[in-house]
Amino acid sequence: MKNYNKVFDIFLYEGVFVFLFSVFLLLLDDRYAALSFKVSIGSIITASVLWIIGHFFKLFTKEDQFEEN
Repeated sequence: MKNYNKVFDIFLYEGVFVFLFSVFLLLLDDRYAALSFKVSIGSIITASVLWIIGHFFKLFTKEDQFEEN
């Protein structure tokens, strides 16, 4: 489930970085700051839902690289 971990990481890091960028835009009094905040909050909510689903189905466990198919 390493792809699940990558998708979770993408949404989480995107949400955090867009949120920090939104704060920077807010300091510059940019008109797109509100839109960036909405995108970051949506991404963080998506990451939290993925985290809940991942822990419920135990998708974050380490896989054995030498396991036969």
